[in-house]
Amino acid sequence: MNTGLKHKMLLEELKADAVEKDTHLDHLQKRSDEFYILLEKAKGEAIKEFRASSKFTDLLDKNYATSFEDFRMDAIERFLEVDFSSIKLNISAASSLLQTSSKDINIEDDATTQPAHDDLKSKEKCSSGL
Repeated sequence: MNTGLKHKMLLEELKADAVEKDTHLDHLQKRSDEFYILLEKAKGEAIKEFRASSKFTDLLDKNYATSFEDFRMDAIERFLEVDFSSIKLNISAASSLLQTSSKDINIEDDATTQPAHDDLKSKEKCSSGL
């Protein structure tokens, strides 16, 4: 066989291999796209199911109550001249928001929980003097 013919045959074989490879890659890409769509559907369904669960609402309630109390305590510390004792989480409207165990959330609703004005003023002096 002459060298030119041999090269031609190898070139044709390479072209056929390239077409086969491209066909196989297209097939794999389609399967990948199908799996991605299935995964996205499953993810959406799982999120929807979780949002409908009591675990989700319990977590929302817990985070809401914790954030509310954090805000309230920060406000008490920063605005000494304001009486925040009347700002409370509405227990009757949101009874599920409060935990019964003091381990979970320490919500103190009475005015005696406000820090003493002298204590906070001394803290401010110390921090501003640094």
